[in-house]
Amino acid sequence: MLITDDIINSFEDEELRFQILRLSRYGAYCELTRNNTMNFYDLMLNVKGVDAIHDFYKVFDGGHIFDTDIFKSLGSGVGLFNLMVDDDDDEDEDDESFTVTDADDDDFRERFGIPENYVCFAKSSTGNFYCVDKKKFTTSIYEWDVELGEVIEVWTNFAQWLKNEIDLAEIDIEDGNLRPR
Repeated sequence: MLITDDIINSFEDEELRFQILRLSRYGAYCELTRNNTMNFYDLMLNVKGVDAIHDFYKVFDGGHIFDTDIFKSLGSGVGLFNLMVDDDDDEDEDDESFTVTDADDDDFRERFGIPENYVCFAKSSTGNFYCVDKKKFTTSIYEWDVELGEVIEVWTNFAQWLKNEIDLAEIDIEDGNLRPR
């Protein structure tokens, strides 16, 4: 993935722009899809206070950041989660086409014990989900632990969450625990 100066400068949020600049150094470890439709903004209008995540989805529409799967913005319709869960439990195959729309599905939330006010936008390599709270006026990003059934970490905003992802990946790269995609 090549993140050009034009892409970096397209971000309105200054803190997020700086993290995208940092991310641009790790193109071999990331695969992000350019967003040409900006449809995530329409999907998430009812989510208050998540401007940086809107900013991100205006430019990118899903992909992978290091070992974290970023969901695409929209599927072909709400309620497709059950159609995407295949019998062989090959979750990696599902992650390739999983969307925020699919994560905003009652069956999805029930399966993972996620409260209805959370909308998940990404999945960690450990199987936890990263979410926003669509009922609060907050920019916070939450990590939902699927085994414990609770929030285990909170970042003040999307840019801080991305900073954390990059910081952890830098350590893993240095230790030889993370390889290019």
